[in-house]
Amino acid sequence: MMSLSAIIVLFAVQFVHIKSARILAVYPTPSISHQVVFRSLTDELIKHGHQITVITTDPKYPKGQSPKNLTEIDMHDLSYRIWKDVLLHVKSADQESTALEMLLRGASNVFKAQLRTQEFQEIIQKKKGEYDLLLLEAYLKPGLVLSEIFKVPVILVSSLGAVNENFRAVGVPTHPFIYPSPVQRKIYNLTNLEKLQQWYEHWKMENIFSAIDVEDDKMLKSMFGQGIPYIDELMNNIDMLIINMHPIWLENQPVPPSTIYVGGLHLKPPQDLPKVCNSSGTHGSRNFARTKST
Repeated sequence: MMSLSAIIVLFAVQFVHIKSARILAVYPTPSISHQVVFRSLTDELIKHGHQITVITTDPKYPKGQSPKNLTEIDMHDLSYRIWKDVLLHVKSADQESTALEMLLRGASNVFKAQLRTQEFQEIIQKKKGEYDLLLLEAYLKPGLVLSEIFKVPVILVSSLGAVNENFRAVGVPTHPFIYPSPVQRKIYNLTNLEKLQQWYEHWKMENIFSAIDVEDDKMLKSMFGQGIPYIDELMNNIDMLIINMHPIWLENQPVPPSTIYVGGLHLKPPQDLPKVCNSSGTHGSRNFARTKST
């Protein structure tokens, strides 16, 4: 006769059903400050048993040593080679808006080069149904072309805040005075002249984004055919926005349930300094940390 414990196990196996998702995550920006945030999300998805493919400029694991349910596609050398040239030109910019425009155009060029690699092309050529979900870096809109290819839900993930176009895509109201951007120089008690200046800066940034969209549309249609929708249409495929920021910095901006704040996602619990630093003689020690985006 079957034991009671065996019956319980069979009962549990019969009725407990676990389903993991096949996720494609695309994080094109060649900057470790962006990638460490995305790594935290990837690590958590791996722990929960999801099968995830990540296109990244900074893989976490050496080749062949990643967990079984993680595939990292390394775009480091190609991306940083282009990005270094972009940063050299940005240093010569005479205005913040010009510098931002250079960075955005440079990021589009990086993504364009990534799309042309054999590894990315192999991903694109997979059949519809290969993935269940797309995770895309929020500010880089050309990545939305993948939503048209795979026809799956899309979650935008931001490594910091979000641009107005991200907010509008998920129904969040935007306004340069009522919900000012965290990068604005002045927020409260604006004079009429300062309001005009803010409107002008807002208008200028919107024009920059629109001009870049036109170029990105041409690029996507040249690579995928004239049947690819325009970026404005692809924005309708966005299902959720994840922002790595605390909502206290956004002036009580109302958001729908599809917008989630996860401020500090990449932060780790504090750890004690190594023993060698804690016992460095009677005069103590000084510690220096240096980071770089290469």
